[in-house]
Amino acid sequence: MDDRALMRFCAIRDRPIPQQIGGGTVLFKGHPIMIQEDITGTFIIIRGGRRTCFIVEIDAATGDSVLLDLEAGRWGDTCFTDNYKDSTALVKVAVWIAKKRGARKIELTDNSTVICKPSGEKIDLAELSFITTGKTWYERLIPKLTPSNEAFSTRLDTWRHSVDTKKWNDIVHLLPELESLGEPNELAKNVLTRMKKNGEWCEYFANNMDTLRRAFGIESRIKGTQWYAPLDSITSRRKTRK
Repeated sequence: MDDRALMRFCAIRDRPIPQQIGGGTVLFKGHPIMIQEDITGTFIIIRGGRRTCFIVEIDAATGDSVLLDLEAGRWGDTCFTDNYKDSTALVKVAVWIAKKRGARKIELTDNSTVICKPSGEKIDLAELSFITTGKTWYERLIPKLTPSNEAFSTRLDTWRHSVDTKKWNDIVHLLPELESLGEPNELAKNVLTRMKKNGEWCEYFANNMDTLRRAFGIESRIKGTQWYAPLDSITSRRKTRK
């Protein structure tokens, strides 16, 4: 088991590394992922995968939980024991296990990235998802996810409306090299979605995200935003075996 993420987590919080007391295997759509549970004092740490693919910290006294160090992109197919590779699945497993262990709220800081192959260029996944769907990647996965900053939440609603309504002709003057990729009255986000699915534009997104954000009137970064969600609305069930 790779403990670097756990060691970093405990060092930042000036806590001792907890000893494992239990765990088991969770099945997600038939795919097994190992869960290790550690308890020290009043908080619980749950780690998933053969490497530390995510950490969920749960404060047993308050019911608050924090999702940290989601590492699906780095470790790839080592998170599920049968080599299944799905970052979406890891988030859903982490949220489910937090609720199962008594959490009533989950918090996270969205630093998600996509790595272009073979160049290694990185894209902020929160922003790529937002300009193509009107939602961040985590918003699409976790019901009722809300920014912790109320002022930012208001701005986000304005930006969301912009992404959902702007036509290609409204933004292409800032992206003249892409003019031929869409029709003037086509929704701009649909053109960008085609580019994303094509796969050949990964480096373009990585190198031009600031311009793409400005085209929709998004004047600040979405990456690094802190979010929270109540867990009472999440009712999905997973099979667990010890």
